[in-house]
Amino acid sequence: DRLKDDPTPPPLPASLRLPVDVNVATWDVAQLDLVDAGKTLSFRALHGTIDGRGERYRLNAAATTPWAAVRGQLGIDKDAPFKLTGTVTAQHSAQPQAPLLVDARLALSGHLAAIAFKLDAQAQGMAFLASGVATPFTQARLAKLLVAGQGIDPHRLAADAPSADLAFSSVFEPVATASGERMLGTFSLSNRQPGRLDQNRLPLANLTGALLGDARQVDFNALLLDLGAAGQVSGAGQWRDGRFRIDLTSPRLNLAGLHAALYPSRIRAALQLSGDADRQRLVAHVAETWGEGRFTLSRQAAALRLEAANFRGEAGRLSANGTLQLDASRAFVANFDAADINPARLGKFPRARLNARGQVSGTLKPELQVLSQFTLPPGELEGSPVQGHGRLRYEKQHLSEADIDLDLAGNRARFKGAYGRVGDRLVWDIEAPALARLYPGLAGRLNSHGSASGEPRQPQIDAQLDASGLHLPGIAAE
Repeated sequence: DRLKDDPTPPPLPASLRLPVDVNVATWDVAQLDLVDAGKTLSFRALHGTIDGRGERYRLNAAATTPWAAVRGQLGIDKDAPFKLTGTVTAQHSAQPQAPLLVDARLALSGHLAAIAFKLDAQAQGMAFLASGVATPFTQARLAKLLVAGQGIDPHRLAADAPSADLAFSSVFEPVATASGERMLGTFSLSNRQPGRLDQNRLPLANLTGALLGDARQVDFNALLLDLGAAGQVSGAGQWRDGRFRIDLTSPRLNLAGLHAALYPSRIRAALQLSGDADRQRLVAHVAETWGEGRFTLSRQAAALRLEAANFRGEAGRLSANGTLQLDASRAFVANFDAADINPARLGKFPRARLNARGQVSGTLKPELQVLSQFTLPPGELEGSPVQGHGRLRYEKQHLSEADIDLDLAGNRARFKGAYGRVGDRLVWDIEAPALARLYPGLAGRLNSHGSASGEPRQPQIDAQLDASGLHLPGIAAE
């Protein structure tokens, strides 16, 4: 027969006594390495003692972790009601390679059937508090829980993340339901410094909601995500035996509230996020007066996949798919096919009817490597013809296999060859009599012919340049 999880809470033991007294004078582990997705976390100098003599067990342990030096002690009676006390402390050490410097203290008291706990933690200006009573022999597993934090800045945790000043709180207490005792609670998350992504801010003002659940199932209700000027998203969700599903909708999303380069919009959106610890999937449908689209994004193991993306409307048609490996290489591949694309419908971009199809692949780490090939079937930019094709490879600071031929609204550019190593030669031929057609802010005429060879540290450039009325970002030449 197939084994199944039993939702029935385990019974409180009658005694914790062993047939013999246990006494471990010392135990030591020099180093313990945990490897996940190519990353290694090392724990050093693990040691401790176990003393089970007399009427009480006494345990002591210590270790050096990547975040802090941790030390703890626990004592518990051998007979009911199994009174216990314990503390765990973490004190950071100024290690340059430490991912996060943490100071924390966890205090335990009460007895085995109702363990009171209180955790206070600080890390680089961030504060965290959790307190409550754990009841491991009841269906709810908790009799009370309070969680709060403040000063949370995603940019401190990841250099590429936007800045924010987040504070959160949640309170949970048990209630009786038809299916047994469950936890009922509310949670909230606020951002004191919301802003647009182009401001390197997080476009989140508030997140609130309520939940009812236990160790096996949870129902989320009254979810409300306030994105400030970008609009609001609301919905509900559930979690069942390790699997979750969240459905969200928004009657009006304003893209200009996310990034200044995007036009104001009133996008209707429906999002469904589902999965478990091993695989997550996001299905989204969006619609506006200029069109609609749908995309499916999934994550499994060490891969993030854009299973399909399809958009159609006044802004054009776009189909795409791709994969990003989440291991140390960050290998990626993407395929795209676009037709009748008009960027002016999305933001402050030129009017166009652009067509493009192609593929790009490579790796992001430890160094950028890219192989790209594309075709631009005939289209228009500001009323003038556009077409072209191209291919290039870039790896280890070396450009090779370059073969690009573009006609952009009467501005012709051709590149061919390689650059970055001895013996390479990259040739270009640019005839751009109407730069103003390419992008607002550009103006003038530019003609250039030449080649580049040699290594980047000692380049050899042979070029001719002829420009008039030239206006580029930061450059002007009459």
